[in-house]
Amino acid sequence: MQQTEQLLYTPKTRRMLYAVIARIVDRDKIEEIAQEAYAAVFLRMKSHPIENPVSYLLTTAKNLALSELRHEKTTESALDKVARHQSSVESESGESELLQCEQTAMLLAAIDALPPICRQVFIFRKIDEKSHSEIAELLQISTKTVENHLAKGLRLCRQHMLNASAGENPTLQKREAG
Repeated sequence: MQQTEQLLYTPKTRRMLYAVIARIVDRDKIEEIAQEAYAAVFLRMKSHPIENPVSYLLTTAKNLALSELRHEKTTESALDKVARHQSSVESESGESELLQCEQTAMLLAAIDALPPICRQVFIFRKIDEKSHSEIAELLQISTKTVENHLAKGLRLCRQHMLNASAGENPTLQKREAG
């Protein structure tokens, strides 16, 4: 285990890790994704031996970076929809439409506040309308885990929206739940 850890922290491994991540996401996300990749590898090593830890680290980092990129695109797309909807609300100036726009913005904030894997499962199911088995295959997790993440996502989104409507700080709730 000690030798494997040393292998993962060589300058060459670190450069390869950063290069893999930098090809996919912005510079400001590289360190965060690298840390998540290291954490995932060490968690995996505790339960199962890894034949090639450097390769596993790089693959994990690539997958995490791709997940982050998908999340950014989904968030941007959803925010564009909210902005378009908001401009139509302003032109029609209907009170009910304004309320709906505020609720949509609260929902997007709630989704954004979810833990990464939970958010990914939630988006696949509720936005991309994928089945539990499709999500399980994509994320290489069991369908039961998909169901658990989905239930957790629904519960956290509901709580986030209730807190936001009550005027509480929803980001505090995110930190406590995470």
